Amino acid sequence: MCRSWLLVSALVAVAGACSSGGEDGSAGRFGAVHQNVCAAAAAARADDHSSAQRRFSDAHSGLHDLADAVEEHDRRAAAALLEAKQRAEAALGEPSPPTRELTDLADAVGGAIAAIGAEPSPRCSP
Repeated sequence: MCRSWLLVSALVAVAGACSSGGEDGSAGRFGAVHQNVCAAAAAARADDHSSAQRRFSDAHSGLHDLADAVEEHDRRAAAALLEAKQRAEAALGEPSPPTRELTDLADAVGGAIAAIGAEPSPRCSP
């Protein structure tokens, strides 16, 4: 009886953990991508180009993973995400801070996260 209770408790805990982040349970990972893009935008607003580049770099592979995940649900959201990523990458190569491009990318990340059925991330702080 005690073993059965422990097994049921463990299964309930695992099921809760797996269902707490959207359809595939990956909102936590993609939430971190959104946070890194928001941090890159904040660094750009502060005219800290190297920090903006570093935070964007931290998010880069996760952006590709998110695009792959969202493509199964909403090809337009995936395309919007990849286009915004490309604009941000191009702007990061310019001398002026890419604030608008990184903010647009953060919005695209939020839309992509919502498209996979996960809790949308809050908008970046201004």
